[in-house]
Amino acid sequence: MKSAGELIKELLNSNSHNQNLLDLSEKNLRDRIEKIKSSKLTSLLFTDNEQNKSNQNNSYSSNPIVQWTQNQIQLWANLVEVNPSILTNTEDFIIEALAVIKQANFLDTEFHLIDAQISSCLIALNTVSNQGKLLQVGTGEGESTIISVLAVVHALKGENVDIITSSPVLAERDSKEKEKFYRMFDLQCSDNNDRAIYLTGPKSCYKKQIVYGKAAQFQFDTLRTEYAQLNTLADRKCDVAIVDEVDSMLIDDSSKIARLATIMSGMDHLQIIYHLLWNQLILLQERIIEFNNKFYLFYGKITFEEETVTLEYANEQGNIMIISDLKKYLLSSSDISHIGQLIPENEGFDKFIKKNLENYIRKFLNENIKIPKNFTDFVETQIPTWIDNAIIAFNYQESIHYVVHAGLIKPVDYYSTGVVQSFSNWSDGLHQFFQIKHGLKMASETFTTNFLPNRGYFTKYSSNLFGLTGTLGS
Repeated sequence: MKSAGELIKELLNSNSHNQNLLDLSEKNLRDRIEKIKSSKLTSLLFTDNEQNKSNQNNSYSSNPIVQWTQNQIQLWANLVEVNPSILTNTEDFIIEALAVIKQANFLDTEFHLIDAQISSCLIALNTVSNQGKLLQVGTGEGESTIISVLAVVHALKGENVDIITSSPVLAERDSKEKEKFYRMFDLQCSDNNDRAIYLTGPKSCYKKQIVYGKAAQFQFDTLRTEYAQLNTLADRKCDVAIVDEVDSMLIDDSSKIARLATIMSGMDHLQIIYHLLWNQLILLQERIIEFNNKFYLFYGKITFEEETVTLEYANEQGNIMIISDLKKYLLSSSDISHIGQLIPENEGFDKFIKKNLENYIRKFLNENIKIPKNFTDFVETQIPTWIDNAIIAFNYQESIHYVVHAGLIKPVDYYSTGVVQSFSNWSDGLHQFFQIKHGLKMASETFTTNFLPNRGYFTKYSSNLFGLTGTLGS
């Protein structure tokens, strides 16, 4: 465990470009840490509070903070709430607040805050520069503890605190673990996970001062409030955000964008296209086989019997012909154009499948189906995406990439948390292909009407954005 001196030296070496941090480190960071840890530190708030001097609790002003009980901590928090003037003396308030929180953490966990945690909080709360802070916290130095300390300080100032985690599971776990700790300061916390199908109205979690949740859930609830007018957040504002594993969450990719979707009238008329693509894909998979490291597509029914492959096909006259040993036939024939084709190696298996599907569906639509005029351009541009998603649906495995429950397809956050996303649907026909795959009732494809990426969401907090990670800049 590093001492305060070692930590300050490391800060100076790693942040030589940050003058505000250099000033803090050189002048009084060590002194502040020692004050917070001091066994003699008493409360200025209790000393200055005249109301407190006239009641039975006037002994608190001389009682060291390290000896406080839960009741004393709660009384102190109540005094902070009714004495906003203490917040104007930022340095004294921060030192006293961190000392009180340090004692509360000890009562809750039987562990004292270590120097790395205290220094991290002091740096994050340094108000010299009107900027957010990104902190690198080493493994084992207690990111969740630092987050809860920062949350208390800001909540005591009357600010709403949103703690953004990497998964809904962690959000629920951390909010439950810290509930008793926050209660010492007369603060309430909750997670914002949807546990049932959300319809409308304020979510009860947003009445609490501190809310844990995955970024996507905060984003969805923001979209529900600002665009769908569902009043999900009620009057809650984006005051302060504390982001765990911030390095990965500040990267915008397609999986980190919250979207609200709606059904467009008439989309049900296009469901036949999904069925045609899926049936053709299944047919191709059944008719493509490998011989001697080469792939062939055959124009007939293939059956396997032990090590023998049989092909049943119709000749030009419409007569049913049978090749009882297809492998032997290929070895002895130079021309197989009447029964199939060799898939070119330079084209690639996947590319061949996609090209075949596209040629098939466009030909079928042109000859057999009249697409409504208002959907013509959409279908024209969407066909390649539908083909890609049909192949994805074919390859994805149940209970790994998704689950089927009560007749519904539920995506799994396979690449990140492994959490079943019960109230999410895939877009661009992917969800519909899964429904066909499992013989379920098909829902109409939806369209994204509003979206909010991570970067766009985090800017709502302006300079009150704090991030922690173990791999900053890696």
